[in-house]
Amino acid sequence: MSSLAEEKSSSSVVLVDASVVRDIAAALNGIWRPADEEDAARARRLVAVARLRLYASRDRNGWLLVTTDAAREAAMRRGDADWSVGYLPTIESFSDAPPPAEVASLARLFREEEGIEAESAFALAHAILNDNIEIVVTDDPGRYKHLRRHDLPPRLELLDPFAVEERLEILPGEKPGVTVPEGVLSLLGDDPWWIPNE
Repeated sequence: MSSLAEEKSSSSVVLVDASVVRDIAAALNGIWRPADEEDAARARRLVAVARLRLYASRDRNGWLLVTTDAAREAAMRRGDADWSVGYLPTIESFSDAPPPAEVASLARLFREEEGIEAESAFALAHAILNDNIEIVVTDDPGRYKHLRRHDLPPRLELLDPFAVEERLEILPGEKPGVTVPEGVLSLLGDDPWWIPNE
């Protein structure tokens, strides 16, 4: 079993929280398309998270995306997510993952004393307890700050999908590094919506 410390020697470790994992699964289910989405803000967010999943990699920009067991399992139960989130490694699968009891205790403190909702408290506990995590990607960084009295460690950033997409600096027409299954591509035709054209 590898450790996140080993992975960090060649990558920046980026924790994708449950909200973003759900959005990745929705965006890359092979059926959803931005043009069919009535909510323009949701369409833009789902495009950004899809690009995060498809373009962020150790080879391209030195990022290792990880999530939590709970976030991945919840998305997988919804179906059509086996390739899009099923291959995201989970923090708990690494040998230097924080003990579950410590994570639960810190998450409880964040919920009870700082008013952070459960999923965000759990992700934040993992990020605080594991010095290898440098970025947490969430659909709303504000939910991690509710009543929080203490600053985050200097190593840790909270980013939304739009900030992450900007950092990826995807070139017009650039193909993703992650292979998209043929079954998904066949539903989309020759011009997948996640490839930027401008």
